[in-house]
Amino acid sequence: MTAHGMHRAISRRRFAQAVGTTIAAAWVPGSVLSAATPATALPLHLVYDRRVLDPAHVLPGVNDRHVAARHAFEGDVSALWRDVLEPLWARHASVTLGYTRHAEFFVLRTLAREQDYMLAGLQQSGDRFRWRLIPRAPG
Repeated sequence: MTAHGMHRAISRRRFAQAVGTTIAAAWVPGSVLSAATPATALPLHLVYDRRVLDPAHVLPGVNDRHVAARHAFEGDVSALWRDVLEPLWARHASVTLGYTRHAEFFVLRTLAREQDYMLAGLQQSGDRFRWRLIPRAPG
């Protein structure tokens, strides 16, 4: 492989990582979510309230290979927490991108802190919140 070809391969890998953690802005261009933290190799889990987001309309063209899983709920986050997020966050196993209302964001952010996750980006439009939670770096 030529030096130029090697550079292209590295750039593609970095690009794929960046895309995996910076889903297209749904409400505001120039997303704080993409600028808040560097790209990570952790899988991306998309969490959304069906009352807030229909990802088929808001995230067109996002390749599913960048999203490890999509988790929909409607209002109550109990099952989402118990069955999905708590096991993931206990292992610091993912980046979580969420589209929720304020109440659900507040609950999930509180639970995330207890699992040593931190808020890496937040955007608000009325009562709709878009956020990203990542594991806190050790140390």
